[in-house]
Amino acid sequence: MTLLSKPYPDELIGSVIARGAWHTGLPVKALVRDVFGPQRSYYSLLLGTGFSRLERMTGTDAEELLLSHTVFPYATAYMQLEIREVLKAKALKSSSSEDCLSSITKNVSHGVPYRRVCSLCIQEDMKTYGESYWHRQHHLPGVLVCLRHEVKLHVTTLQVRGRTQVRDSVLPNLIEHVPVETSLPLSQLLAIAKLSVQVLSETFQSESDLRQRLRSKAMELGYKRKSGDVAGHALSIALQRFHGAALLSETGSRLCQRAPWPTLMLQPNILVPFATPKYVLMQAFLEQSPSAAVTVESAYKKPGKLGTDFKRLDTRLSKRLQTAVQKAQQKNLRLTVKELLSGSGSWQIFRHKRKLLPKSAEFIVAFRKSEQSERQIGVRDYWRKRHPARFNQVASES
Repeated sequence: MTLLSKPYPDELIGSVIARGAWHTGLPVKALVRDVFGPQRSYYSLLLGTGFSRLERMTGTDAEELLLSHTVFPYATAYMQLEIREVLKAKALKSSSSEDCLSSITKNVSHGVPYRRVCSLCIQEDMKTYGESYWHRQHHLPGVLVCLRHEVKLHVTTLQVRGRTQVRDSVLPNLIEHVPVETSLPLSQLLAIAKLSVQVLSETFQSESDLRQRLRSKAMELGYKRKSGDVAGHALSIALQRFHGAALLSETGSRLCQRAPWPTLMLQPNILVPFATPKYVLMQAFLEQSPSAAVTVESAYKKPGKLGTDFKRLDTRLSKRLQTAVQKAQQKNLRLTVKELLSGSGSWQIFRHKRKLLPKSAEFIVAFRKSEQSERQIGVRDYWRKRHPARFNQVASES
């Protein structure tokens, strides 16, 4: 049985295995089969499985490995206590043949597609331990700075998810990395990092209690409607402006138009479960954002049937009329005003609301004088050419 080193402070379990490959000189897949059994050829950087075997190989308690060296505490932070305990027992189960809880890390790993490092942490680790390792705090959604050194993290080309490859055993000091791209201020990034790390270290947190605190904080900041409810729509708009659409998308917290998650999160009677990154982003927003504008109600429309926007309708109708006339010219057709408007689907509204459609009315006046009009105003050359006998009879009678 291969022996692995004890984990360093805040080291991911996958990093322990990567260092084991370097120490033993074994190919990473061969080491994984030796650690987890012949049926396994891959491992997870963020969570892992087979903690009873890892306990013997690293000389570290299995529960300590799970809670201190994986993202399990972050991913399950706001789940119900009963569910969390069931997942914990499943993770610590002695059998290693089962793919253990990989689904619960999706809200973490999807927010961190590539491994991240802190250049100053690498220098300290090399000086202290003689080697570098992958830090857990650097691989949480929305964490773009190192909380210890207060500098931006760097991103590598190593993917967090996917099948295990030889290069997955590379340690941070041996791979190229570039600073993460973000325009958010350092103070805001530090607030997100601080809240994220707190989630890792705290014991069970009640989701309902947290949502009530967030709701009260939103009310204090002025996100309150005249009805007494939280102005969720206005708060959602402000939250997106604060964090930026890019960060929300990267952390799996993108807002939808009909029912944005901040609105649902602060509703007292809607018990929809939310992923941990959304709670972190909401807390960071409410702690750092200024008070809501006094025009919170302006973000809401009055209930009932909406009135017609005649200005917009007039612009669209005038363009449709122009297109219809151009098509008639190409086909050498002549139209009456009624035919023109009916073909554009606006005959009735134009008859009754002509004064509210000035652009369209002006176009119709010009159309009636054009050669495309069946009934021209003024000189009716087309009528004379089409009905010469009738024209001559009228002319002689007059």
